[in-house]
Amino acid sequence: MKNLVIILTLILFPILTNSQEYVDFVSKDGIKIEYKWRKEKLLQKNSPYVLFLRITNTGVEKKLVSFELFYFLNAVTHSRSGFKEYCIKPGQRIKGKRWNLAFKSNIKTLEQINDRSFMWEIEKLNVVNNELCKSGLRLKMEPAHNMYLTK
Repeated sequence: MKNLVIILTLILFPILTNSQEYVDFVSKDGIKIEYKWRKEKLLQKNSPYVLFLRITNTGVEKKLVSFELFYFLNAVTHSRSGFKEYCIKPGQRIKGKRWNLAFKSNIKTLEQINDRSFMWEIEKLNVVNNELCKSGLRLKMEPAHNMYLTK
């Protein structure tokens, strides 16, 4: 039993030390968007980073949130997510892979993410009160959403 605890501690320690808290990005019309960067495969050293978003409805009405996420490299569009749309109930928080809010990148280190030549942006952010939209869970079995390369 003692050996099992030690083994589990050794396995879980890298995962727990690699975790990052969500950071505020933007708030608009009762919607709060936060982000964090995390490795796609936590136990692999050269695994690329994935951008995880968390969207919270702080208002009292159901909201329809739409946007498109872009990665820029050297001031040129490198890749984009395509148009995303989510219906969020009052007080609801959606995040990560389950809601298709994980966006792959080719970046392997945090230094590259913080480099001035790389930038990411949420464009065409639109928030609309909509009581008729459906706010069901969207299961995503893949590790992260693929970004579309631009030419």
